[in-house]
Amino acid sequence: MPGASLLIEAIEAIEQDNLIRIWEPYADWRILFRLDESLHNTFVKQHLSTDAEVLRRLMRLAVSGTATLQRPTLLISEEMQRIQEAYAAGNWHRVLGVGHKSEKSEIKQAYRKLARRFHPDRWVTSPDMRHRDRIEKTFQNVSHAYVALYRPRLARPQLLLGPKPKKSLWEKVSGLVR
Repeated sequence: MPGASLLIEAIEAIEQDNLIRIWEPYADWRILFRLDESLHNTFVKQHLSTDAEVLRRLMRLAVSGTATLQRPTLLISEEMQRIQEAYAAGNWHRVLGVGHKSEKSEIKQAYRKLARRFHPDRWVTSPDMRHRDRIEKTFQNVSHAYVALYRPRLARPQLLLGPKPKKSLWEKVSGLVR
């Protein structure tokens, strides 16, 4: 297969600094590869400081599908804590888990995912009232962050006072109203 050999050549040509930069976002992911005990059930971050050949081998195994990378699991209580901290800091992007340069479609998608997860109606059967209250508060925080990021802001004075009334011809001529 000529495409596979090209891919292997490309992986071999990557410098160590770039390999580390490629793998850093996946630092908390678990490696599942039963054929090698030194890799199996370890985290990517354990191999970032090792020899570049280990990272290249891991990349070849992941691309070929021989090794599986398992994304980290986040407990709902940890996720609620992260959202609460970001909300308290006023970091709306972090509340929704999106980057600062995210498009509106990404913001909307992240909001919908979190809204499905933390909607109070989904947790109505939970016997723990404190947990339900935390879920509801988290849902409110996520909704507030979405509104702050997604909806355009209105000018406050115009919102409170309404549009400025037009002067009549008589007022313009006489100069009574400024």
